[in-house]
Amino acid sequence: FKKIIMYEEQEQIEQEELIEQEEQIEQIEQNEQTEQNEQREIIQINKRGRSKSIVWGTYIKQGKQISKSHYNATLKDNLKKSNKKRKLNKKQSQTKVSDFIESTKLTDERIKDINHALVKAFVVSQEIAIINQKVITEINNQDNLTL
Repeated sequence: FKKIIMYEEQEQIEQEELIEQEEQIEQIEQNEQTEQNEQREIIQINKRGRSKSIVWGTYIKQGKQISKSHYNATLKDNLKKSNKKRKLNKKQSQTKVSDFIESTKLTDERIKDINHALVKAFVVSQEIAIINQKVITEINNQDNLTL
């Protein structure tokens, strides 16, 4: 019984937290909408010159004026919005290069395999060099050879 009661209490707490988060999100969205409306009004009030872009109302906050028609600007904090593509689980992280690269310390068996492959490469290259030398001497010894 105690486990069932604790489980129900935990579910109730989680539901209350979800409701609270949804209310916070709604409040943030309402605040953003009012800010956007205020920025649109500011844009419409601008009497002369080129009108400001809608970007000023949605993504950027206008700061102090630096010079004529130049202002400091800061990005609005939109991290509180939910984003389906953003990973919510912080335990999952990007894979590291060290996950794919072998250790710099080689085992004796790996060293033996590398040495064996190198010996094969040198033997093959030596055989090719000998064949090339024989072909060159054979060509040099020919009379009336046209290519």
